[in-house]
Amino acid sequence: MNYLKKYNGIVVHARLYSLKFCKIILFFIVFITILYLCMGTIFYKNVSPSAPRGIYMIAPNQNLNYGDFVVVKLPVDVPKLKAPKGYPMIKKIQGLPGDVYRIGEDAVEIHGRKYKVYHIDGLPQNNIIGEHIVPKDEILFLNDPDISFDSRYLGTISKKNIEKKVILICSFDEKD
Repeated sequence: MNYLKKYNGIVVHARLYSLKFCKIILFFIVFITILYLCMGTIFYKNVSPSAPRGIYMIAPNQNLNYGDFVVVKLPVDVPKLKAPKGYPMIKKIQGLPGDVYRIGEDAVEIHGRKYKVYHIDGLPQNNIIGEHIVPKDEILFLNDPDISFDSRYLGTISKKNIEKKVILICSFDEKD
């Protein structure tokens, strides 16, 4: 009989911990749901090598600065990439309104840094060779990898296409 009481005591004890765990999980589900209803999408996943791969979360501060990552909607259809207009992309801000940048035959240059451009059939080539100024209410997005599909091909993109500024919270990339 004593064995059964101890056994039952252990089962009751385990049930209490299980109940606490379920309450914690339920709290987080309700909390995330309320955040989603108030703010829209909270987390974004990037598996493309054009930006650091991982999970991004909306940034608490939505002021835009150089080097910030944002989720921006693709302004045009790009059948070659199977990407429809409005497709969300994670891109890095390199040029703000009033900044001067130069488009060459094989690169876009801003702030002393060149970003390689590949001339590939099926990709937009909206850039005119020469010196340009980022227009008011537009942004120049250039990610670090040479293979990135960004303002090298699309030109400046309207701020209206920006969904949210995001920060990387969990990287999928290996550290060197």
